[in-house]
Amino acid sequence: MSWGIKITILYLSFVVMIVTMVVLTSRENIDLEYKDYYARELAYQDKIDAMANEKALPQSIQHQVQDKALVLIAPMDFILNGIKGDLHFYRPSDATKDLILPMAFDGKGQQIISRTVFSKGMYKLRMSWNLHEKQYFKEVVLNL
Repeated sequence: MSWGIKITILYLSFVVMIVTMVVLTSRENIDLEYKDYYARELAYQDKIDAMANEKALPQSIQHQVQDKALVLIAPMDFILNGIKGDLHFYRPSDATKDLILPMAFDGKGQQIISRTVFSKGMYKLRMSWNLHEKQYFKEVVLNL
């Protein structure tokens, strides 16, 4: 086999490899964190302020991961003052498994969420609430 044929085979192999890589990468699903990601980015200072408000609290919402449930515990002061907010369970690996729930604490200051609604894996729990006419935000990483 002459060196011209060897160079041609090498060149064609390289072209096939590049075309294969382009096809494989074009089939990859790329999800943004939010559908309105860019609009949220412009309002990020509000989120920074809400995180600072949460850090300034003497007590905040706590969580416990148990065998069959996720338990959120809010201070009684929050319950007495009518806390209102949302729980966003964000799954970085698959946006279809995200879950948004309203905060609904019982008289003991607990909200129990069954683990059966989640797929196994890592979630980011983003808690956003309003109390005393101030916004608060807290994010924790959960392995459910």
